[in-house]
Amino acid sequence: MKFIQTTKLKPGMVIGQSILGITDLEDYVCGKVLSQMDINLMKSKGLFGIYVMESANNILSPSLMKYCLKAVKENNINSMFALSKDIVTELQVRPLLLDFKSIRSFDDYLPHHSVCVAVYAVSVGLKLGLVQTQLNALALAGLLHDIGLSFSDKNTLSKTDKLNQEEYDLIKRHTLDGYEHVKQHDQIPSIVKDAILHHHENVNGTGYPDGLNGSDTSLLARILHVVDVYDAIMAKRPYKNGMSNAEAINYLIGGKTILFDEKIVDAFLQIAVPYPTGITVNLSNGTVAEVIGQTKYLNRPLVYFEDTKSIVNLSLDTAYKDINIVSDTNYEVFIKSGTPEPSKTSPAIQRTKKQIMIVDDVYVSITYAKLALGNTYDVVTCMSGKEACLMVKKEQPDLILMDYEMPDMDGVSVVNELHNLGYDIPIIFLTGKNDPDTVYQCIRSGAVDYILKPVNPVYLRTRVEIALKNTHYVDFM
Repeated sequence: MKFIQTTKLKPGMVIGQSILGITDLEDYVCGKVLSQMDINLMKSKGLFGIYVMESANNILSPSLMKYCLKAVKENNINSMFALSKDIVTELQVRPLLLDFKSIRSFDDYLPHHSVCVAVYAVSVGLKLGLVQTQLNALALAGLLHDIGLSFSDKNTLSKTDKLNQEEYDLIKRHTLDGYEHVKQHDQIPSIVKDAILHHHENVNGTGYPDGLNGSDTSLLARILHVVDVYDAIMAKRPYKNGMSNAEAINYLIGGKTILFDEKIVDAFLQIAVPYPTGITVNLSNGTVAEVIGQTKYLNRPLVYFEDTKSIVNLSLDTAYKDINIVSDTNYEVFIKSGTPEPSKTSPAIQRTKKQIMIVDDVYVSITYAKLALGNTYDVVTCMSGKEACLMVKKEQPDLILMDYEMPDMDGVSVVNELHNLGYDIPIIFLTGKNDPDTVYQCIRSGAVDYILKPVNPVYLRTRVEIALKNTHYVDFM
């Protein structure tokens, strides 16, 4: 099976993985021979590529997928209750490795997202050795976890502009709305209801709706949180492009001990494939290869070079020990051809790029943060809190990355001073401390986020984007 960009599809090719979200779903399952009309429809629906091949590599069997999607679309809890057990049964007899891209249109996001979350959650549960009743509960919780979004305003959910606080607060209510909708259903276990309510809680206590920390959040809710984010950040939405599998995995790694339970992320990383079979990848030596199989080291797959007609096992071949995969070429083409329009700059200072101010008394930390941000933003730096207060008046940055511990003036004091001066600039703390008291002080000061050093580049860039746009990104906050 091979992943092919939609622009390169030809009539006669055979679908290798069922496609989700296109009208007449049953006509686009594995094994269908494509016509030009089919290809044109895929292009119009925003698909950047599909799997074509003679064998299937589906998330679920086409018939079970169809029934699950229908049940979620109709909010049919009785059907979802029965289908959740079928999901577990099917996954128990399949390899655990999640060696695929989830191919979908963004026209009907919620049903496909819910089914994928159910599959990923059960896969993690199997890896963790959970018992049958827990696995069944995980599948049902995955199908139901975002049911509250079906009651949210559809225009707000698809809004591409910055949300106001009222809109954002209303969307965040989906956990409560979902819980209220299911709590009277006696057949739904209480652990499932709790997972629906708390699947956006962060392990450091900064999530919602109750600000629970990791020790107070149930295992099911913590599993859902990890896999919910993984699927959501890979999905293309009206307000954002999706990430590649590898970038999504990198994001989870960056969020360990901040957003996510470290043990659950580590379990998921044993089965989540960063470079699925069938895609083409760029290597650090400048060559391009096709991934044709996986090895026990998931970031070092088996690859095929078309120009030399050779196969290389990146995990074993000593000639490639210092050569790494650097990107998914299919994903790169997709992003370059479909990048959303840049948002308008602040009326106070017109810039071609958003400006980030980094405040840190350690030069190495500043350097790491600048490298992680790349060329997307204009970056200004200062090495003390007092200097930051003066520079803000001149630069009026769009966002500040603030060190917590500085000798002259700590980060919280800087934030308070800026608020006293009337500045309402989003601030993200960068710190090596992750104890509850420090987290509480930072969030209480009004900071929008909290990131541990050393910074993970993908995680930092994504959290900065969320803070700048204040789009809801509700599925992974």
